[in-house]
Amino acid sequence: MKTVLKALALAILLAGCATSSKPVEPTPPAPTPNPPVVVPQEKVVVINFKFNSYKLGAEQKKAIDDAVKSRLDGSKVTIIGYTDSQGTTAYNKKLSEKRAKAVFKYLEASKVQSSWTAIGEGKLLNKDKTKAEHAANRRAELGFVVKVSN
Repeated sequence: MKTVLKALALAILLAGCATSSKPVEPTPPAPTPNPPVVVPQEKVVVINFKFNSYKLGAEQKKAIDDAVKSRLDGSKVTIIGYTDSQGTTAYNKKLSEKRAKAVFKYLEASKVQSSWTAIGEGKLLNKDKTKAEHAANRRAELGFVVKVSN
């Protein structure tokens, strides 16, 4: 009887070894949450001007400084000057150039690489009939790339 039990125990042991000789597949690690994806995105900041003016006051300079801090390192700032529709087309073109150049010179003094162009009254934001609409159109737009996390 002891021999039968020993043989049975040996058979069970060998059977257990046979199944454990297969490679054990590791348990996959728990999935980690995906980190936020950082996507470059164009940002446009609007700097408004007083009627018939291209001068940068303290408020405009602060807005420019705050804006360019959020850009990607080394990204170039594109400046576009605009006017409202008051005045002649030729005059407005010159005034929009002066607005773009004023922002360009300010950025240049701060060692920020930029380029500029002037549109004049060519791309109005609205119907340009009221004082508020005129004021919204008197602007320079700064465009640059920022990082946005999704």
